[in-house]
Amino acid sequence: FSRSIFRWGLPLPFDLSDVFFVWFDALIYYLTATGVVAILRDPSSAEARAFDEKWSSVFHIIGKDISRFHCVFWPAMLMSMELPLPKGVFAHGFVQLKGEKISKSTGNIVTPDDVIKVTGPDAFRYYLLAENSFAGDAAFSWESLMLKNNADLSNDFGNLVNRSISMTRKYFPEEGLLPPKKLTHSQKIVDSFQRLVGELRGALAEVDPSVYAKACTQRSRELNLYIDETKPWALAKDPSKREELAEVLYTLLEGIRWIATGLTPILPFNMPKVFQQLEVKAPLASGSLVALKWAEVPEYRPGAPSPIFARIELPEGLS
Repeated sequence: FSRSIFRWGLPLPFDLSDVFFVWFDALIYYLTATGVVAILRDPSSAEARAFDEKWSSVFHIIGKDISRFHCVFWPAMLMSMELPLPKGVFAHGFVQLKGEKISKSTGNIVTPDDVIKVTGPDAFRYYLLAENSFAGDAAFSWESLMLKNNADLSNDFGNLVNRSISMTRKYFPEEGLLPPKKLTHSQKIVDSFQRLVGELRGALAEVDPSVYAKACTQRSRELNLYIDETKPWALAKDPSKREELAEVLYTLLEGIRWIATGLTPILPFNMPKVFQQLEVKAPLASGSLVALKWAEVPEYRPGAPSPIFARIELPEGLS
């Protein structure tokens, strides 16, 4: 756990010819960042109790190349200090380009900045998490990124938001949408969304972002199919179907709110735009999934819709 081949670093107190391996310093940052100094000063203080609360939920998500340090060195350090070990360590794979390791020396490289200039941060983040298995190596290509963004974000979810808000504003320009008194068309949709939270929490427990994302996009596709099946434009032509039309549109907006809540951790920059257009409060940073309740919005009066995700065209020279 020490190095004698160089001189920079903290010397070992019992052998000044060696210095601590840099990973000792690096791992200690976890403790200092969460406030371990408070325990050293006063174990009974509020700050010390706050450290205990934070430390009890520590779960490391790391790259597979540093698993040795987190699974051997770090537990030994914590055990020597009689501190609880992390709840778990999850080592994810690498991102590969053209089937090979990304490498500056070989020229096989694309940087996050290169991608974000084309896609923005959210679409890039969604692609990396939704397209690949988090436990294995991920394959990156410009073409698959473009297809994933255009299919899932622009076509499915973005179009769903735009259509639903536009129809609501068109068919209910003066009055708000209230929760339906009875479910005529939407029970199947409500049942599906009631299962969503459990699916998302299960994916989080398994550290599987792709399953998490797919659970959300599945609901987006269900709502698009729901529009095709219920045909709100046809219901709007029949005054006797006014209540059914309101039920359909409320179901769409409420489903969008749930999907946007679920996607917020993956799409933190774009999902606030959805809540703004729905004119409802955005979820809190934590606990928002557990707090979700169907039909808890007392009235929907959405604002003017605008595109959430633009379609991406592949720039020349990229593949």
